[in-house]
Amino acid sequence: MNLIARKLVCDNLTTSRPPATISPEQFTGGSEWTDAVVQPNDAVLTYEDIHDLEQENIERALAQSVWKIAGPGGTAERLGVKPTTLNSKLKAFGIRRRPR
Repeated sequence: MNLIARKLVCDNLTTSRPPATISPEQFTGGSEWTDAVVQPNDAVLTYEDIHDLEQENIERALAQSVWKIAGPGGTAERLGVKPTTLNSKLKAFGIRRRPR
């Protein structure tokens, strides 16, 4: 998994655009990033990397919203997509709520 892309996604969940530049120093402060290998700014994500990031992000948003899909505070609102789009993504990724 590309650590720079993960850092961008995790830090910018509430904004629609990533920061214009990222310095390697941003990835050396926390213990999670001390052993990380910083890749050059021209690193390219593979389709699989992007797919994995999107799925992880959706699963994280579902957990934070306690599986509320639509409405205020729902997963769709957190992700900035329509509930119908989110339902399509859930089906495509095979994400299902576990029985209680």
